[in-house]
Amino acid sequence: MMKYWVHDIGIDGFRCDVSELVPTSFWESTVKDLDTIKSILMLSEGSIPEHHVSAFDITYSWNVYDVLDKVINGSTPATIFHDILKTESYQFPKGSLRLRFNTNHDKNAYDGPTVERLTPKGAKATALLVFTYPGVPLIYNGEEVGNNKKLGLFEKYEIDWSKNSDFRVFYEKLALLRKQHPALVDGTYQEVQNSSSKKILSFLRNSQNDSVIVAVNFSSENLKTTLKLQSYKKTKWKDWWTGKIYEIKKDECTFSLPPLGFVVLSPFEK
Repeated sequence: MMKYWVHDIGIDGFRCDVSELVPTSFWESTVKDLDTIKSILMLSEGSIPEHHVSAFDITYSWNVYDVLDKVINGSTPATIFHDILKTESYQFPKGSLRLRFNTNHDKNAYDGPTVERLTPKGAKATALLVFTYPGVPLIYNGEEVGNNKKLGLFEKYEIDWSKNSDFRVFYEKLALLRKQHPALVDGTYQEVQNSSSKKILSFLRNSQNDSVIVAVNFSSENLKTTLKLQSYKKTKWKDWWTGKIYEIKKDECTFSLPPLGFVVLSPFEK
């Protein structure tokens, strides 16, 4: 059946639901057969490391979703996101692609819409994380307009594009940000220390010709923080969202972030 959809219909790949309940050996032999027709993308709804060896291209990152509410309500420090990547580096084959999301079909149906669960500002802050954190970002149906309804698992829902234009503009900018900065697609990840590390997550994405610093305030407070950027050659950085210029002085950069606010900085050169 899968061969039919690839060969006769020409689809690009499969998302395999509850894939962990099917033997990995089945997926491995299946992908081998399908790849003789054409190269396809395989997305596993599971999250077991062995799926990355020769069965699937991407697995679901439930581990990031599961801590979002806890970080925003203050019960878990923002540094948990550094810990998650460190743990994944020990568990998963090098180069494994993980699907990052702040909601999906199951979570919307059972936990509720993101804008209600995390507030509209929280929905945007976590979407920003999904698009800048290592991995592959997922946009679930309706998030582009700030969907505020639970969606049934097996019904069709059309997106009402007349609603919440600010969300659509925001997601368009997120896509453009990722397109313009290859460091966000396959760059390295480096923890950046800050003076409010329990509430503010900060990190550096770096590739051969591109660098991006991301800082997200996951708290409900206006926070002033200082980033520690030791021995970094670039002294002026520009926020991708506002165009504001920030300077690194004595290996430090200080600024304020509003509740659930963020900056995305890249080197500024006149």
